[in-house]
Amino acid sequence: MKQIILSLLLSLPVMAASGAETPLMITQGHVALCAVIWNPEQEVPLSLMVEAETSNGEISSLPEDCIVVCPESMKMNLPDGTPLGNGGDWLWILPQSHYEGVPYLGVRAKEVPLDIFQDSINIQLTGVEGPGDFLLWQSTSGIDLRMDSRDGLSPEDSLEMPAGGHAHYNWGFTAPGVYHISFQAHATKIGESEPIYSRTAVYTFHVLPLPELSPFETWQALYWTAGDAEATPDADPDQDGLPNLVEYAAGTHPLEKDSANPLYIGFIQKEGKRYCQLSFNQSAAATDCSCEVIARDSLGGNSTEEILKPSSGETDEKGINHTFEDPSPLSSKGKFYQLKVSLLR
Repeated sequence: MKQIILSLLLSLPVMAASGAETPLMITQGHVALCAVIWNPEQEVPLSLMVEAETSNGEISSLPEDCIVVCPESMKMNLPDGTPLGNGGDWLWILPQSHYEGVPYLGVRAKEVPLDIFQDSINIQLTGVEGPGDFLLWQSTSGIDLRMDSRDGLSPEDSLEMPAGGHAHYNWGFTAPGVYHISFQAHATKIGESEPIYSRTAVYTFHVLPLPELSPFETWQALYWTAGDAEATPDADPDQDGLPNLVEYAAGTHPLEKDSANPLYIGFIQKEGKRYCQLSFNQSAAATDCSCEVIARDSLGGNSTEEILKPSSGETDEKGINHTFEDPSPLSSKGKFYQLKVSLLR
């Protein structure tokens, strides 16, 4: 169970946050998924981009801004005797030949001048994250398997693309779900001995059907492409002091700073003594998390702590307003409180 703790000292101000751009969903048509670009004026002159043909013309995009969708209709049952798996295994395939309504993915270096590099440009598979394995091959008179994560990754998991070249491959996945596939290109200029490397390009594939998302995962998908490091529960991309899980529980936005403190602190009088009363508004959408308050007399390692459960809660269409009461009266030393948000599994 993932837990995030936000520390507060009575009226210590904290902050909170707005939306993200929608990624380009590639669901059909001709796409140069690994388009090798040479721009000598850039700090890193060699790069991998996505170039796609749309009804509005050709567009160029960073790989991390795109999601390639493999439909469930491309789930194939393997025959016996292929290097792609055992007979009867399932493989989701984006094919090297054009199919209506399916992405037609290519690799090209058509804009790279012919007199720049000694040999072809190498495109290396550097990472595979997902529920299954990734394979890439060409089918001609047989199966030319070029990349295969089933036995780990090595320099052999690569393609050679000549300047000006263009080729199509079959892209295979052994299970449905979300994949993050990483590639890096390198080549050696004429007259030099050391290769030039591109930055690692991470491509996201949605192989359907996707598993059902939890409420928190659905919230993450509103702001980030799957797998983005900024989407983790403990990340704080807007640097406002509120981790993403707290933003989610509070119903605030994770990408813009806000001066509102999600834990409100007040005081009540009982029998001539002053007690602290805290409240937290939990978003109605945050159904898979719980909230508690930890009370401490100091932040030292020997400080005793008390877990405060909500003593009451008022529910409306926006969510639940939790109230926490500290049973110990305030002293001149002050008091430390931490909001603890936990994901339920």
